[in-house]
Amino acid sequence: MPYPLGVFEIQFDFREHHVKIFTSEGPGALRPLRAESVAAFYGGLSESLASVGIAVEINHRPQEVADAIPFDQDYAHCSYDPLYAQRF
Repeated sequence: MPYPLGVFEIQFDFREHHVKIFTSEGPGALRPLRAESVAAFYGGLSESLASVGIAVEINHRPQEVADAIPFDQDYAHCSYDPLYAQRF
């Protein structure tokens, strides 16, 4: 995706259980995938992006989901199981 300094990419690695952020400028970020609330993941991903100079605005409300909880307010959904992620 383009951003003012170049381009960046976000990869979900379900074998090593982390999110990788790559930039064309060199610095990147790594964030573990673990059991935490959607709100905590959303906040942590936003912080990881900011740490490499990427400012983004993400629509807080999930699309195509009935009665969606905004990402930054969702403390109800907290599961992540590495074993099942690898099985998938």
